[in-house]
Amino acid sequence: MTRTRHPFDVVHISRPAALAAACLLAVACGNKAADKPPPDNSSAPATAAPKDNPPPKDDKPKDPKAATPHEAKAPSKDSPAPPAEGKPGAPPTPNPPGAPAGDAMRWEVFKAGNLKFEIPSAWTSKTEANNHLVVQPPGKNALVEYAAVSNGFAAKAAEKELLAEIGKIIQAVKKTSNVKKFKQHGCDAFTLEGKGKKDNAEVDWVSFGVGHKGGEILAIALFYKDVPQNIKDDIRKSLESIQPGT
Repeated sequence: MTRTRHPFDVVHISRPAALAAACLLAVACGNKAADKPPPDNSSAPATAAPKDNPPPKDDKPKDPKAATPHEAKAPSKDSPAPPAEGKPGAPPTPNPPGAPAGDAMRWEVFKAGNLKFEIPSAWTSKTEANNHLVVQPPGKNALVEYAAVSNGFAAKAAEKELLAEIGKIIQAVKKTSNVKKFKQHGCDAFTLEGKGKKDNAEVDWVSFGVGHKGGEILAIALFYKDVPQNIKDDIRKSLESIQPGT
């Protein structure tokens, strides 16, 4: 009796035959892949070409004062110039201690000596009981005392007589310079400097003798401790302004 082969029956194939069949299958698959056209990438988005690397940034803070040639600009004609000191537009310079506002000056007349001199308006003046005129700037650290002297005193400028007159105003008189004679506003004049005491306080002093036919005076400027230089300068200017009162 002949047996009919079922589809699921196992067919026994020899090994050489199996290897040959596998080779034929591989060749067939390869030929099929070779015949397949390549994929069309025309519709795919194009990849951007890489850009050149940008130069590194300078993270250091830029000096505002160091302008590059293309940044530096010459001032235009319409640009206002910076105000200079002492000119319109500049902030006012404050007056030094003891100086009057605006350096206003006034004439002071010493009738006993028939002479006059300039002093800042902020200074005070008063006549003492001994007929001496005392002028003082603000601060109470300096003063000038004027005394009338006999005719010919300034022209003679005898040191011994001069020190004796100064001794009537201050104590422990000691000179630190020699007498210097000169002419001032047509008058005979001299100056002498030294140290001493006034009311038990140490002072530096400068004496000025000025005389003419109408009268003569001896002015003694006293400087206490820590006198501002501008006060010293103003006192010297005042002494140098002594001249005939008429």
